[in-house]
Amino acid sequence: MTDLMTDLRKRWAAAKRRHPQHLILLRSGDFYEAMDADASVVAKVLDRRVTNGLCGIPAWEMDRAVFALVAAGYRVATEDSSKITPERG
Repeated sequence: MTDLMTDLRKRWAAAKRRHPQHLILLRSGDFYEAMDADASVVAKVLDRRVTNGLCGIPAWEMDRAVFALVAAGYRVATEDSSKITPERG
């Protein structure tokens, strides 16, 4: 697992512990990612695919996605995992 994926998984797991009854959508770059069982639910409701345990939603599509998930009876929590990396120069 890459460092980015390890960090993303740790952040997702921490958010899931804080909000166990919610689907967790964690922002990473231009996408929000759901993992594990949440990814399966998100994929089913939004007619998407799960790849390597992840289901991604483009950030520009989040309003529609959250609306659809809530309309299907799910609670949704989002978290921004973006961090600024200092540039080397």
